[in-house]
Amino acid sequence: MSITKSPQSQRLKVFIDSTGMSLTEFGKQSKIASSSTLHQVVSKGKVPSTKLLNKIIFRFTQLNYDWVMLGYGEMLIGDKKNKRQVISKEQLEQRESYQEMMDIIDQEEMDEQKPAFNIDVEVLWNRVDSLEKRMSDIEKRLSNINRGFD
Repeated sequence: MSITKSPQSQRLKVFIDSTGMSLTEFGKQSKIASSSTLHQVVSKGKVPSTKLLNKIIFRFTQLNYDWVMLGYGEMLIGDKKNKRQVISKEQLEQRESYQEMMDIIDQEEMDEQKPAFNIDVEVLWNRVDSLEKRMSDIEKRLSNINRGFD
């Protein structure tokens, strides 16, 4: 059974291949925290999220967002095809600060998605008991209501 890959995934793979980097190295260069995220896009054919693509374009400024997402234009923007972009130290520091901020946001989002396993089991059982009592009360009320219609 073959996997149908999104056009965006296919175009992103073309760009990654053009860098000559492994998927792991490309992810590190792009400051993508989870290698499985990039793997899901490139190998499994998922559509890259805007957030993921922004991280990649932040590092590889020559990559054309419209080309990846929509197939419009060229893969590389303007005359950056054969030249490395020269940026000032200040611009680099701003980019790094932005990237650090994005990494913090990513970590916070990952923390929010983690299940809370530190809940006391006794607290859970008390909650179950409370819900069972409420269910019993509701069943009694329904029974009384049904008797009134007979």
